[in-house]
Amino acid sequence: MPPDPIQADRLRDQLATLRQLRHAAEARAAHPPRLTTDAWRGDAHAAYAITADELAAELAALAAGIARVERLTRTELAHALA
Repeated sequence: MPPDPIQADRLRDQLATLRQLRHAAEARAAHPPRLTTDAWRGDAHAAYAITADELAAELAALAAGIARVERLTRTELAHALA
């Protein structure tokens, strides 16, 4: 069966979108939002710091999931072009 150019284009577009999403998630995970202690009163800063760390971990997990989808999409593209 000949390759389907429309499907190949769709998969290429999907790969580009996934790559952008993964890079954005990795960048946000590497630098979660942080505020200095003088911006908070009392224990609020500690709670915020914990939340920022949790957010960074969730974004790193999201980036890893997107990377897996990228690999699957690359495989699907290779099959579509074969």
